[in-house]
Amino acid sequence: MQPPYKRTGFKKIICMVIFFLVLGAGCTIPFYFESPSILYKFGMAKRLLRAGKIFGILAGILLVFQPIFIARFSFIDRIFPQDRRCRFHKHTAIVLTGAAILHPMFVLWAENFSFFPMEIRYWPEFLGIGLLSLVCVMTSISVFRGAVHLRWNKWFLAHRILAPLILILFFIHVLNVSKSFESGLPNHILLLTVFFTTCCFIIKWLFSTAFFKKPFRVISVTPAAKDAWAVNVKPLSGKVFPYIPGQFAYITPVGNRMAREEHPFTIASSCFTTDHLQFVIRSCGEFTDKIEYLKPDDILLIDGPYGQFSHVLVKEKLPVIMIAGGIGITPMLSMLRFMAHSQDPRKVVLIWSNRTRDHIILAEKLSGLTRKMKHLVIHHVITRDSFGQVSCERIDEQSLGLMLYGFDRQAAVFLCGPPAMVAVVKKLLKVLGFSGSRVYTESFLL
Repeated sequence: MQPPYKRTGFKKIICMVIFFLVLGAGCTIPFYFESPSILYKFGMAKRLLRAGKIFGILAGILLVFQPIFIARFSFIDRIFPQDRRCRFHKHTAIVLTGAAILHPMFVLWAENFSFFPMEIRYWPEFLGIGLLSLVCVMTSISVFRGAVHLRWNKWFLAHRILAPLILILFFIHVLNVSKSFESGLPNHILLLTVFFTTCCFIIKWLFSTAFFKKPFRVISVTPAAKDAWAVNVKPLSGKVFPYIPGQFAYITPVGNRMAREEHPFTIASSCFTTDHLQFVIRSCGEFTDKIEYLKPDDILLIDGPYGQFSHVLVKEKLPVIMIAGGIGITPMLSMLRFMAHSQDPRKVVLIWSNRTRDHIILAEKLSGLTRKMKHLVIHHVITRDSFGQVSCERIDEQSLGLMLYGFDRQAAVFLCGPPAMVAVVKKLLKVLGFSGSRVYTESFLL
């Protein structure tokens, strides 16, 4: 079986070039399409005002790109994995917020910090103040969501409401506050951007509706390990959508047993299995704690597949190293099942860290894979003893070096687990001489 797509470095370069060209072109507007406020300024005041307008334009361009960064379109996902786009989306939000703050500061600096009169004719400027406040609030909540213990579904709902509102206010503000955008090429570009952004939001909203999601029926929900469940689902019609091992999908329960919330989960089954999908889910939150209440014949809406965390997207001759922490084993499980079915001859080592042996997911299935794959070596790392106390068994430089002794340093490394563990293991791999460009990670940020 051939993967439906491969990594395309050329397309990534083209997309990045277009992105930076748009940013650069936007910065030229205050020079080639000067507004009267710039024309009647001289010296330092003119430079400060122009800098303020450039910061505003940069913030606006990044704001318009934000929905594109997280758009759940398969053709975009094939170029940039969704977890990386989500991370870039978050970092870009911080940058655009900084540029949005600098925009009025430099404009007021050019005017010797004399604030405009409290008159109705300055409503576009007041709108800009409100817009800046919304942007700061939205970015702050997103960055510090974990610290304030804001539930994901509440944050996501607020995000979906505020995002289009901010864009609408931004377009109104720009069209009415700057003479540069009243006519000519900047005006045409802005109106075209409004049309394009509106289309993106409509398409994104349509694809988020139940009509565009695939309905699946729950076949069974069985214990997979301590606090973990194997959920097997079957499409209501036709076969399972094509996917590659290691990819994930978004699941939305339909019914009263669970909240109708959308959450991402890795597909743990082999893509050679075309009649059903399997998800292995650990109870570790308000949503996942209710997975066990799913019953046969319950309906789930599934949107997928997404992601590029897969061994089929790297050179076939490279040996494979898999390092998982807890439930992070699920993409590796799908890859191993695929490799066993396709009789992949590559050397494979799996290093799997769990709290206790009771947390080892689908232990019998894993033993069956070792019998089929003679070149597969599995190392279990158990971090707690039978009494739940912290043990000395951890993944450190010495233990990792021993488990990977004699392994090719150019091997493809797949790493998935808790963020703290992923960060530590990446540093250890670098110390041991493994190439950072061949270390692939997976994380869900939205």
